[in-house]
Amino acid sequence: MSLSKVAKAAGVSPATVSRVLNRGSLVSRETAHKVRQAIKSVGYRPAPPAERRGPKARLHLPLRHNAVSFLWTAGPQPAQTLTGIGLLEGASAALRRHRVRLIVEYLDAPDDLPPLIASGQLDGLLLHGPEPGSALATRLPRMPAVWLLSPGSRVWGDRVQPDHRLVGRQAFEHLVERDCRNLCCITYRPTVSPYDFFTERSDAFAQAARIAGVPVVTLGGDLDRPADDAARFRASEALVAAFAKLSPRPDGLFVASDLGSYVHDHLRQRRLRPMRDVIFIAGDKEHCPQHLDPVPVKVDVHSQAIGRMAAELLLWRLTNPQAPFVTQLVQPALVVPPRDNN
Repeated sequence: MSLSKVAKAAGVSPATVSRVLNRGSLVSRETAHKVRQAIKSVGYRPAPPAERRGPKARLHLPLRHNAVSFLWTAGPQPAQTLTGIGLLEGASAALRRHRVRLIVEYLDAPDDLPPLIASGQLDGLLLHGPEPGSALATRLPRMPAVWLLSPGSRVWGDRVQPDHRLVGRQAFEHLVERDCRNLCCITYRPTVSPYDFFTERSDAFAQAARIAGVPVVTLGGDLDRPADDAARFRASEALVAAFAKLSPRPDGLFVASDLGSYVHDHLRQRRLRPMRDVIFIAGDKEHCPQHLDPVPVKVDVHSQAIGRMAAELLLWRLTNPQAPFVTQLVQPALVVPPRDNN
């Protein structure tokens, strides 16, 4: 049922019907009543306001500069990853709806604050990466800020991140559903540092296994996070060698860290076929190249949704400056390849 049919039934123009639907103030009560009666009589169901055509109403935000900066505290490299691109796309789309500019900045040196941020000519910050040193950290909290993903400050600013403990539980449930009877988790040494996502994931995985009475072995718990690709390659080689020696050898493997693609390669080198000899969950899909064959199970943390929600949370913070700090958890999902492809 189209809007023009409602207009014809009410004896008014389509523009008048649109004004009534959007609560316009230029329509008399009598005309508005006539339009509403016509809507009922013809069975018209208007779309939600966000899905209607035409200009959208803007939030009444206390904006002084109409600009927000996305600050990458670890430099430009993280912004060039698939996760970083998703975060930026989500944040940009959310702010564009309210005609708020998004300006991308980087910390190139520990004590070098970008001039625009130092000037304070911004309404807020979206931040990704480790918390800056004390010299800068004391200046950043002066404006509303939202941290994205796991790194960042634990004492100031709001936060939007994946539910990492849910990743661990989802991994366990998937492996059990695939009839795995002995499980293994690959992780790093437990830490409470900002980069502790693997600790949350591996802890939740092991806890779910213990509660269900399913045997689980954790490898890598005595390993510090490698500093570069060469170290990640060597660590994965040693971990897969330890995995191959386990007896009975686990038939379900969850990589809670960022070693998924390296573990995949070393499994194949030892003639252990991922998804056949061992059901394999390789971690975040952004860390796993598309060419992996067979295709393992991957984790989608929904980076675009995190970026969008972070921007919306920042806008909310502008109108609620005294509210307690908020942490929003985004539910991840497992990306399971069709069994025929493995």
